[in-house]
Amino acid sequence: MGFRGLVMAPKVVCFVNFKGGVGKTAVAVNLACTLASDSHGFRKRVLLIDLDAQASASIWLLGEDKWRHEVGERHQRTVFQIIKDRELGTDVFDFEEAIFQNPVPRGHAPYLDLLASTYRMMQAEDVLWSLKLDYPVSQLIRKRIQPYLNAYDYVLIDCPPNTYRVAQNGIAMSNFIYVPAIPDYLSLVGFRELIERLYYLGGTLGFGKLIPVRGAIANGHRSNVIESRTGIEQLQLAITQLKNCGQIIPNCTLLDPYISYSTALPSAARRHLPVFALDTHSAQKVAEEYKNLARNFVSTLEAQ
Repeated sequence: MGFRGLVMAPKVVCFVNFKGGVGKTAVAVNLACTLASDSHGFRKRVLLIDLDAQASASIWLLGEDKWRHEVGERHQRTVFQIIKDRELGTDVFDFEEAIFQNPVPRGHAPYLDLLASTYRMMQAEDVLWSLKLDYPVSQLIRKRIQPYLNAYDYVLIDCPPNTYRVAQNGIAMSNFIYVPAIPDYLSLVGFRELIERLYYLGGTLGFGKLIPVRGAIANGHRSNVIESRTGIEQLQLAITQLKNCGQIIPNCTLLDPYISYSTALPSAARRHLPVFALDTHSAQKVAEEYKNLARNFVSTLEAQ
């Protein structure tokens, strides 16, 4: 594995929530770009793996035209090909040809690689259910790409908004799980349900009973809205209660800072850039939050 040089023991982290609209992809994209940037001083080698059939992270970074031409019509450059290879007994997937190196325009994230997704991932669940393997089907993707991961400091996985078999592959690959959440009532209910589901899946995914949910990330926070402030308090309380009853690891936290609600994020997605590449005041405010979030993210995981 010499295509980017070797790094030992990458931190593999997935972002998962079975509730849509919680900003999961925004967290994955902007955290990955921040860690892989020169301007923020992290200079981490990062692989972003898009497992979501919506391909939002892939389209965000590549742009719709490039994604459609190089990925949407050629699923050989996606994880879907790994699944099809196992179904058909072929060996088409080539990691080095599949990844997009430095996909962000104008060198904003020079240490970032992307393994993109395709709408054909919607077929992946049916294929995974049909496979007869001599190991858990949740291990399929990890077994195929594990040798390549040592080229990275961080591997970030944007999972689909569920806990089905594709998402289970992302979770089973990971050392740590983060749950992006909107601090509102419905998201808090969903957070508790998600933890219970992951706890139930723990043995199947190779974690034993104590799953490595390392933290939650609050998205869309509005400090001037009482419901949002209350939601933060309730999310912190839920984490404490889940730790006390032994369903998540004792050092699980609500990671600081909370990411503010901002129209800069959809604007960044539309322009296929990380939010820190925009020069508006609102974008730079969120970019600073992501920079501090990345600093705490690295500090937390490097201490493990």
